[in-house]
Amino acid sequence: MLLLDVFSQYKFDQFKEEQYWSLHENGGFWSGDSYAAIVRNLKYPNRVTLEQTTVVTEDKIATYNIWHQFFTAESLIEEVSAAGFTVKGIYNDVSGEAGTEESQTIAIWLEKQI
Repeated sequence: MLLLDVFSQYKFDQFKEEQYWSLHENGGFWSGDSYAAIVRNLKYPNRVTLEQTTVVTEDKIATYNIWHQFFTAESLIEEVSAAGFTVKGIYNDVSGEAGTEESQTIAIWLEKQI
C-alpha cells in the first residue's frame, strides 16, 4: 500500500509567474546573516513550476531551485497505473476528504502486488 499526496491543477492555475527582490537585514529563512533575495517564479509545460531564489550575502551568492509538478486526477491515475499500481481511492487530501475542483492537493491510495 502507498498513500501519495501531490499538488493539483487548481494550485498550478493559482501559481503566479513573477520576479521580485527583498532585503533581510536581520537574516531570515535562507541565511542567518543579512541578505538580499532575488526571486523568480516560472511555469513550464506539463504542469511544472520553478521557484528560484538567489541569496546574496556579504560573503557569497547561492541559488536555490525548488521544482514542483502538478497533476489532474486523470494524469495522476494514468502515471501510477503505468507503473503497475492499482488505485484504491482518490481524495482531496490525506485525511480522506472527497476531492473538489478547488483542492490544492490530490491524495491517492495505491496498491501494488509484488
